[in-house]
Amino acid sequence: MPRSTGAERAGPIRAVHRLLPFVLTLVPGLGHLYIRQFGRGLVWLGVFTFTVLFLSGFSPILEAELPGAPVVGSIPGEPMAFVFPVAVFVLCLVDLYIFRRFVLA
Repeated sequence: MPRSTGAERAGPIRAVHRLLPFVLTLVPGLGHLYIRQFGRGLVWLGVFTFTVLFLSGFSPILEAELPGAPVVGSIPGEPMAFVFPVAVFVLCLVDLYIFRRFVLA
């Protein structure tokens, strides 16, 4: 029975390490946690969660507890419903890029 070398077993691991940064950009804050900036990561994750729950059109909390409460972009099909979460997402990516590129370089 032939033995596998370390290089043969490292193939899937390398593929995961190449794919991981792209997967971590799907949720704001996870990229910061990956580079061990725990405070920044938790803040971005909290800000994104807040904007999704309270400042977007698909806010299940305000609609369930306070019917008729003023929610920014309260119609889910309205383009304004996505402005705040997308803005936080983009700002988090820019912050991650600048931090990684210039501060940790």
